[in-house]
Amino acid sequence: MTIKRPANVPEPVERVAGLMRAFQGSWFLIGGWAVDAWLGRQSREHADVDIGLFRDEEQALFEFLCGWHLVAHDTPDASHDDPWDGGQLRFPAHIHARHPDWPEIDFNFNERSGRRLSISRDPQISFDIDDAVRVSPWGLPTLVPEVIIWFKAKDVRPRDGLDTDALLPLLDGNQRDWLASTLARVTPDHPWLARLRGAPLSRPVGRCGRRAAR
Repeated sequence: MTIKRPANVPEPVERVAGLMRAFQGSWFLIGGWAVDAWLGRQSREHADVDIGLFRDEEQALFEFLCGWHLVAHDTPDASHDDPWDGGQLRFPAHIHARHPDWPEIDFNFNERSGRRLSISRDPQISFDIDDAVRVSPWGLPTLVPEVIIWFKAKDVRPRDGLDTDALLPLLDGNQRDWLASTLARVTPDHPWLARLRGAPLSRPVGRCGRRAAR
């Protein structure tokens, strides 16, 4: 299926998407740019482009990005700048990828089991990949809003609160209920729970996007 690419996709995102279209594995937009993809506009500045992929495709990514400066972070020490040698990473892990001719990219590895995306090990929580990744208004495979918020709720920074405020109106009642109940299982006293359960929906649109191609 040919996806018509909207003209309003910001240049860093479109360039990275163009790069990743040549990658043989699965990939999807995550993080702050994913928020903007669902909003259909850029809402704030971004230091890099965040891309999600799967842990079993580490080696494929390493080979794909030959010539890039790749720094792996799979330990509590995230300050080093040592090049990744392609060795297997401990989970959770992410890769900072730099190249003088490209925007900076942060690759985040995710676990999957069959067609299920694992978003928590303890307790075990998973999400059908076809529902977790859908085509956003920018025409790109993008993590859906409720799962974006789920990940942003883990280590809340000021921008995560802003992103959540922007995304909440896009969630229908079922999506909001799933997010609230799932977050409560992991962090019963999370400060966002009251907002998820009580904030009014000003612009509900139901399930966002169409399914991404496998």
